[in-house]
Amino acid sequence: MLANPLDFPHDRPDGFAPIEDDEDFDPRRHLALEASDTVVPLSALGYSEAEIARCASPVAVTGACRILSEEGVAVLQRICRRLERDATEGRRIARMVRGGAHRSRFIRGPLPQPEVTGFVSTVPDAAGAAPCRRSWGTSTMRPPT
Repeated sequence: MLANPLDFPHDRPDGFAPIEDDEDFDPRRHLALEASDTVVPLSALGYSEAEIARCASPVAVTGACRILSEEGVAVLQRICRRLERDATEGRRIARMVRGGAHRSRFIRGPLPQPEVTGFVSTVPDAAGAAPCRRSWGTSTMRPPT
């Protein structure tokens, strides 16, 4: 494994109440790890070897990687709809929810899973790049209509 997960804080910060109808993350039911078959190096976009050498990674972009099963996606959508009630607005992001991992066991669930950390660590490694780091995340919501 190229990256080691950090322990998530055991204490919930003030202002992050748990959501109702949350559920535990079950990797057997909720994970469906699938790597992308698309990795585009910076060289394919015309960058020189000298320019690439100054970058943290030779990767420009990868295709989407699947993390959740269909059941996991359905649970996450339900939880995000619940969290959306508490969305805030900012200057850079029209509508967002912060601290979802502090409020939901399900959102927090995949973060310390060794198979998830190992999987996301291999995505850039397949292209010769440094391992990924992951974030506890911020959800960006669609602007209100």
